[in-house]
Amino acid sequence: MCRGRTGSARPLAKGSPPMEIVTQFFDWFWDPANAVIRWIIIGVLVVALLFVLLWAYGKFAPLAHHKDFPVDTREANLLALGFQQILNSGELWNDPTASTLTAKQKQELGRMWGLNSTQDVVENVERLTTQRRRRELWQQLLALRARAAQANGGRRPSERQWIAAIKEAGGTGKGEERDFVRAVTYYEKELGKKMFPANEPVVSLDGYALGQAAAVPVWGVGMGLISRADSMKLVEYVNGLARTEFDSWAAFGRSYALGRVMHWSDGTMDEKQASRGGDAVAAMQHALDGKRRGPWGLLPWRI
Repeated sequence: MCRGRTGSARPLAKGSPPMEIVTQFFDWFWDPANAVIRWIIIGVLVVALLFVLLWAYGKFAPLAHHKDFPVDTREANLLALGFQQILNSGELWNDPTASTLTAKQKQELGRMWGLNSTQDVVENVERLTTQRRRRELWQQLLALRARAAQANGGRRPSERQWIAAIKEAGGTGKGEERDFVRAVTYYEKELGKKMFPANEPVVSLDGYALGQAAAVPVWGVGMGLISRADSMKLVEYVNGLARTEFDSWAAFGRSYALGRVMHWSDGTMDEKQASRGGDAVAAMQHALDGKRRGPWGLLPWRI
């Protein structure tokens, strides 16, 4: 038995309870006494629908690019190396002139990078391509990881295997050495197995500095500090280094993302930095997605 809104009892037709429930719900929903609740429900549904539409658009819509510049030329391929860094600054990856930089962005870039002249642009590129934000101990530990991976059939060594390799090489496997190993292992896990597969271990953090070095000259053009032609010479130089050290867009992108979080966390496990590192991984995923016109998914690594 079921009671209607008036409280009177009426029998349910055999085999029709679901339809009866739906009918009662709509009677309740459109009852003037439930107007406030009705509008709350409608509001929640509208917000949920908008969220789904925005999510779908963000996931499947083609990546934005500057329509005045090509996306399939040699110049575009060279510019694509700075994709993660350029996207982080809110620019369009294929614009060699950084034409959409606002006055505030120019001021901020000038302050952060000390960019006030052509020489400043050149010196930043030189610093990033020579020093590469490297630390001697980190380089040694990454080299041991590469050796352990080779002995492991190309697969990423476990934390224990990496520590064992360090001890075999004369290290202690404690203190800074252990902290570095744990931090790299932690961030690779946090940044996602899909982008950091076990058979593609990161053995260099140079991608971060090289990605920045590819972006600085482009910013310099937008800030009126260097010509487009001279900027592209610097970008091409950076590309030559990157494409010699790495063998694919994905390998470079992983190095950039991990190098970024390791730099800003000072080589320690930091949940906030792991979250920020997700931006670089998301940019990498977008760049590798040829269906969304991601440049890394369409342009060859070897040029």
